Amino acid sequence: MKTTTRPDPEAAPLQEILTRLIDSIAGFRLAADFATDSSFIRLCQRSADSREAIVEELAAVIASCGVEPSLDGSREASVHRAWIRLVCQVHPQFRKRLSAECERGEREFQRTLGARNRPAARNERTGNMLGELKTYVAATLDALHRIEEKSHASATHYAAA
Repeated sequence: MKTTTRPDPEAAPLQEILTRLIDSIAGFRLAADFATDSSFIRLCQRSADSREAIVEELAAVIASCGVEPSLDGSREASVHRAWIRLVCQVHPQFRKRLSAECERGEREFQRTLGARNRPAARNERTGNMLGELKTYVAATLDALHRIEEKSHASATHYAAA
């Protein structure tokens, strides 16, 4: 008689978080490649690098739930990045909107993290990791907002001159 074990129900929400995490890394790398503002480029690179470290740990938690973690990211985000790449190449002025696009993506990631409170109860380490990720996403949103404000202020200053 073959015995099968059912995957832990926590695996699906954790996989959704992992997928968004992978999408955010790829999005920040793309934005850094096309951006012209040095502070924005540094923020994108730092964000992508720090999130890379979380991918393996979160994938290991999903595997411990009895599910093979997917490290592919979402098709939706992949298509969106292809669109961003095309628009940046065809219309270089769109590069000024990259911080707003990153901010939109972070808000989506924040919603995903906020809707997934149950996985934090799996164990203290996972709870701490997800809590730190929530805090980091909020801090990144604040930094993106400050960069966007700075960009608008300098554009207004130039327009007034």
